[in-house]
Amino acid sequence: MSRTISYNDGQVTKADLVLLGQDGLQVQDPGELTTDRYGLSTVTTVWRAPADLPKTSWPAIYSPHPLYPFAQLDRRRVQIQGGHTIITGEYAGVDGATDSVYELTVGVQDEPIVSHPQFVSSIGGRPSAPLHGAIFLDPDGAVTTNDDIGQFAYFKVGSDFAGIESYLAADFVTWRQRYCTNVVVVYGDVGHISAPAGGPLVSPSNWIKISTNIERRGAAFMVCHEWRAGGRRGWNSIIYS
Repeated sequence: MSRTISYNDGQVTKADLVLLGQDGLQVQDPGELTTDRYGLSTVTTVWRAPADLPKTSWPAIYSPHPLYPFAQLDRRRVQIQGGHTIITGEYAGVDGATDSVYELTVGVQDEPIVSHPQFVSSIGGRPSAPLHGAIFLDPDGAVTTNDDIGQFAYFKVGSDFAGIESYLAADFVTWRQRYCTNVVVVYGDVGHISAPAGGPLVSPSNWIKISTNIERRGAAFMVCHEWRAGGRRGWNSIIYS
């Protein structure tokens, strides 16, 4: 749930506004402070100044808000109206500690039919005991019944499994952590097996961190970490340690 604060709430008055010590630059509308569930606080403030006010006197990108100094200018729009310069500033920042928001996505992805856990028992069998018209070939491309060298090739025409080479496995499971912070942190564990933050709602064999995205918004940094589950076989600990 978000919260909103404005000077009309009685917490501050227009007389309390600090104009950054710049002559001619006045706050026309201080705006409302809104905080979202990630802890990101934003406020849009409108400034009014003479049309000839030097650009160097305009509120600068990443300058603090006059009422909420934890927020910094993230975006600025300027227009001329009736001999005045109207400057609209969008500020963003973090006011204190924030909580993480977690997301779970479960989907399917293609896997080779031979990797199905029931391939040998119920689907294709083995070279010495094929099922459903499964054909196994040796390294020279000849049909074989030798379990030591035979590799599955295809299902015979007419089989209920004819043409099937893959199946949809519910192994596409991702876990995301999103939060907002005012501290820049460097993350070096992407591409390695690691335990996801927040205690995922599912418990696969293991997880690998696949991405970290950091976006600056004024004085705040929007952070998103993403992990992917290893599925039935899990991530190889030698490759991804």
